[in-house]
Amino acid sequence: LIHSDLCGQIATPIFSSFKYYVTFIDDYSCYIIFYLLS
Repeated sequence: LIHSDLCGQIATPIFSSFKYYVTFIDDYSCYIIFYLLS
């Protein structure tokens, strides 16, 4: 099972121009992927 979450619009942008981020979490392996989006 894979969970995903999209968060935005962040009041204080992360690393200059990134205002959103998305995460993917794999329940089986506990692998987490985190992407910054502009």
